[in-house]
Formats: sequence, C-alpha cells, structure tokens
Amino acid sequence: MKGVQLFTFEGNMGDIFSWASYQSLIKETLNTIVEFRRAEMRDFYQKTQRRNFDNKFLSEINQCDFFAISGGMFFDVRWENSHTGTTLDFSDEFIEGIKVPVFISGTGYYEPICENSLASTYKAHGKFERFISNISKRTNWHITIRNDGSYERIVSRYGDDFASLFKEIPDNGFYFDKYITPYEFDEARQTIGFSIGNDSFTTDEAAVADISKLNDGIAKSVQLLVEQGKRIIFFMHIPHDIEVVSQILQSVGTEGFRRNVILAPYDTTGINAGKQITSYYKACDAVVAMRLHANIISIQNFIPTIGLVAKGMVNGDRISALYSKLGLKDYVLYTDRDDNCLDKHIVDKTTKLLEDPHLCIELESKAMECILQQRDAYINELREFFTLNKLMKT
Repeated sequence: MKGVQLFTFEGNMGDIFSWASYQSLIKETLNTIVEFRRAEMRDFYQKTQRRNFDNKFLSEINQCDFFAISGGMFFDVRWENSHTGTTLDFSDEFIEGIKVPVFISGTGYYEPICENSLASTYKAHGKFERFISNISKRTNWHITIRNDGSYERIVSRYGDDFASLFKEIPDNGFYFDKYITPYEFDEARQTIGFSIGNDSFTTDEAAVADISKLNDGIAKSVQLLVEQGKRIIFFMHIPHDIEVVSQILQSVGTEGFRRNVILAPYDTTGINAGKQITSYYKACDAVVAMRLHANIISIQNFIPTIGLVAKGMVNGDRISALYSKLGLKDYVLYTDRDDNCLDKHIVDKTTKLLEDPHLCIELESKAMECILQQRDAYINELREFFTLNKLMKT
C-alpha cells in the first residue's frame, strides 16, 4: 500500500520519535508493506508557502491508499487567516476532494499566546470548531489527539459534547524502538540527563526574568551535582536548545565542562539519529526534562525522570497533564513554587531518585503497560476503520 504522511520530519528530535513510531504502527495494523510518501508540514506554513493544500496536493493524496496526519502540534488554534484556524489550512473544497481514508493521529491541541486581537482569536476558535464538526461527520476521517492534556484543554474551551468528537491515544513517541543499547562511557559514574528548552515562554518582559532564573538555577544545580561526582548529559532536541545549553554552561566553567559534562549528539535527520540519542538517554541514571519527548523517551525506557515545568512556560501543563495521566504526578517539579531555590530542588529530587529509583521505575513500568494496552486498542480501532473503508482484507 501507499500513503501520504503529513508531518514535520526533521529539525526536531521529538518529531523523529513520533513519525517513525507511527509508520511502524500503521505497518503492523495493515500487516503489509507500506510505502510512505512524505509531505513536510513546514513546506505548507504561511511564512514559507513552498507548497499549498491545493489540487496538486489533492491529486497526490488520491493517488495513494490513505492520508495520514500524525503527531505534532497541528491543532494550534491561532491562525485567523486559515480555513481551520490551525496550520492545517484545509478549505471545504480540499476536504471534500479527499476520497481516501484520512486519519489524524495523536496530534496536540493548544492555545498559544496570540499576538492578534481577542476578536481574531475567537474567529480562529470558531473556524476550528467548524472544521472538526465537518470532518467528524465523514466516514473516511478518523481523529485522535495525544495524552498531553489536549483533551482537557478542548473540554475547557468547547465543552464535553465537542470534546467527545476526539479520542485520546498515547503520544506516538511511546512506541519508539526500545531495543537500543545504552551508550557506554569509559568511566563508571552516575549520570544525570538534562533537556532544557527556552523557546516555550511568553513573549513579555517577565519571561526574560523567568528564563534568566531558569538558566541560573540549572547551571547551579549542574555545579552542585558535578561536585558530588555526577556526570551530566545535555540533550538538544531543536536548534534553539544549542543556544540555551551554551548559556547554561558559561556558568559551569571550562574545566567543569571538560571533565564532567557531555553534549549528546545533535542530529535530527532520521531514525538512526533517534536511535543514537536514545542510547544516550538510556545511559542516564536519572533525567530532568522540559521537552515533552525527552520525558516520553525516558519514561518509555524506565529511566527515573523529573518533569520540569518552568515559570512562564507556555503550555507547561502538557508535562503536568502527561505525568498525571501516567500516575507520576509526584515526579513533576514546578519552578514557580520557589524558583529562587530551583538548584536545591533539582539536586534534592534527583538525589532521592538516585538513592531509591525503584518506586519511580515501578510506576513507569505500570504506565507503559497501560500505554501498550491503549496502543493495541487503537490498532484494533484502526483496523475497523480500515475495514469500513475497504483497506483491510476481511
């Protein structure tokens, strides 16, 4: 079979974990060889417009057996000039013209801080509601959202009846290849991983102070952990993370950096890159993570993990919601509760994890059992959907 997959394929480590896992899931569901034709979502953005959701792309879709829109934060409702209020700028004519099965799988819903007027924001929300109401009535469309609090945000904005049009599934990243050998260091030392991102903050002046406090707190915690003899690994998931790590490490100093700090390879070009960085995650005894997929990959591999929700972080509730759903809410650290002592909180929490990791690992194991059950249920549901649309042999 052949399918068009609309996604962001490169430039974000989380995207690799997601799209690669989803391709494997579809192949398992259909139990046949599947050729995926990539449609890079960034090419369709209004600021690039290298491609459009037009008749040419419609023809490409209809020449295949299905159209998959997987992962990402594609339900970002803020674009008043989009037909749907999101980056999925599908006109009614485009939707009507799709003749093959379409499945939107595990995408995220959020409401970013919008520079537009309140009226523009309401307009975008109205368009999104109309879009979902339209496609939910079509038998060749199947819609799911990921377990990062998206469902709760939809309920809060639109109510229970509208939210019932969505089915929640685990993020596709939870299915990434588990059978990867941990990276081996020459020296045996306890190792702590950090995934810090400063791009998900509000744009006001207060955020500048929040980011400064965050970076300072991370740098101090790294210094304290290094003094305890710990090895530190920094993980970079998007280009901006390189700048953040550079800012943090200026406080650590050249000597401390040389002896005690590792930068995991930054390569976001494919599945092998995903496997490589996963080997570094699996070399960690504990992880402190702001990035959603840094948390997901760590939890998937039963690495004791602290979900870091920083003050001023837009949609930090994605992390807290994920941990709550997985029964891990005690392992979230909120910097706004006492951000002047962030370094102490990080060191104390990681130290406790390293001293007694068993409870956290046990809870992560139980969470993954549930996630794999949800995966099996989703596969069965997709098979029913494919059978209805004559893609499965009966």
